[in-house]
Amino acid sequence: MRRCATLRAGRGGRDPLTPRYTLPEFTEPAPSPPAFEAEYTLESPLKCPHCKETVASLLVLRLVRTRVNFISMLPRRGYVVACPACHQILSAELGGGLARAV
Repeated sequence: MRRCATLRAGRGGRDPLTPRYTLPEFTEPAPSPPAFEAEYTLESPLKCPHCKETVASLLVLRLVRTRVNFISMLPRRGYVVACPACHQILSAELGGGLARAV
């Protein structure tokens, strides 16, 4: 495609089809770490099955049911246990009571 010489000269010699400004490269912000409800210390350190790091504590995050399209008999709240190093969900259970001697 030919461009008129007067058009180029009228713009200070700059080609009108070349961009005047370059946009900065978009970088996505780093995700913020999740806010955990509690941290539990283990009696003995274990290895995380996901990242293979040795962990001495576990993080607990509360789940809250926000919406269902049916009548649910499941509890409204629950908990997820996660590795403090990689934040992957671990298979674990939180107990609510202390053992009693009978």
